[in-house]
Amino acid sequence: MKSIYDIRRKNLNEIIRRDFDDTQLRFAERVKRSQNLVNRWCTGIKNIGPNAARIIEEAARKEKFWLDVDHELDAVQADIFIPATEDGEWTVEKQAAATLNAWMRKNSEMTSEKKVAVAAGIGPATVNRIMKAEVSTTIGVLSSLARAFGHEAYEMIIPVGAPGIIDYDHRMYAALPQEEKNKITSFINFVFEQNKSK
Repeated sequence: MKSIYDIRRKNLNEIIRRDFDDTQLRFAERVKRSQNLVNRWCTGIKNIGPNAARIIEEAARKEKFWLDVDHELDAVQADIFIPATEDGEWTVEKQAAATLNAWMRKNSEMTSEKKVAVAAGIGPATVNRIMKAEVSTTIGVLSSLARAFGHEAYEMIIPVGAPGIIDYDHRMYAALPQEEKNKITSFINFVFEQNKSK
């Protein structure tokens, strides 16, 4: 079980990664503390106490006690199929945001909006708005983002874990000779036939 200090440290690192371009100095300036202290909080050399946690939340514009909650469970939920939201509508923008956030969590080289923007060749503000589902986007922007992660644009709008979707490496499949692709198709059809009577 994680301690409250581990949870606070992880959440602080996530705030710095997402909202401050993975730059401790920028966060230190916002929170009006030394960069050395922020670094010690981030590395776990110094624990983040309750008073410091409230100061961090205020500087990061998070609600009170946000730093004390393990948001890892929220992140896991973003990776699974979500048929509807509180307002009853799951939009393409919300799916693209969920997919982009999931890809960023899984890719150690794409840890900030700035790094994603550079890799995709688009502006950091555009990445930020897409991550927050605040804007409609074009297929060109989705394609640029997806290719930065080694995916295709359509993969950004297909919910992970959706029924009927097979999870596989699309690029590896595309690189296979046609004979091997035919074997895969044949095997899938074989499994379908085996399960028709069940």
